[in-house]
Amino acid sequence: MIWSGYPFDLFIATVATTGVFYEWIKLSRRYKGWFFCGLIYLSFAMIGLGAYLVSHKRFFLGLLLTTWVTDSSAYLVGSTWGGLKLAPSISPNKTWSGSLGGLVIGTIGGSFIFSFILTADQTLSYRGAHLFATMIPLTAFFVVVAQAGDLLESWAKRSLGVKDSGNIIPGHGGFLDRLDSLIAIGFLLFLGIAFSHFIPVLARLM
Repeated sequence: MIWSGYPFDLFIATVATTGVFYEWIKLSRRYKGWFFCGLIYLSFAMIGLGAYLVSHKRFFLGLLLTTWVTDSSAYLVGSTWGGLKLAPSISPNKTWSGSLGGLVIGTIGGSFIFSFILTADQTLSYRGAHLFATMIPLTAFFVVVAQAGDLLESWAKRSLGVKDSGNIIPGHGGFLDRLDSLIAIGFLLFLGIAFSHFIPVLARLM
């Protein structure tokens, strides 16, 4: 059992949200532009993630594992193959080989993860295989957004003159460093939720 119900969901969401906002406030409180833009971005992202954590747990878990596979594979491929830098002025260590490796492995691995998790209680293997093929373009889109979120956080840290967002995880930075990819996807999810509710309301008013 991966999930333990609402109390566990609330605990995870509270810890992650508190850590993310604490680090951002600490990093950007002296820069009003960054501070307020970041608060809006993070607020929308955490709302999006929270909504899916509560109502679509399996999908949320798929997103979490997909971002982990993407980040890990991008790092491993990039550190092994090296090559041209992706965005040297933002993140000097990221390479095109790592980005492409993360895209390919993250898409394939993520599609497999989604097809397994979303059909875990099904006995028909055909359903899982069909979902795998269906999820490939959507997962690829999530992977691209995740990598963009990683670059966005790197750009923010470089602009604010810091290397890591925190040191809660020795050798791996803080909450923002670990969740930057997932946060970008959360922002996308929030926009999807907002527009899916806004468009029908607008249509009724017209």
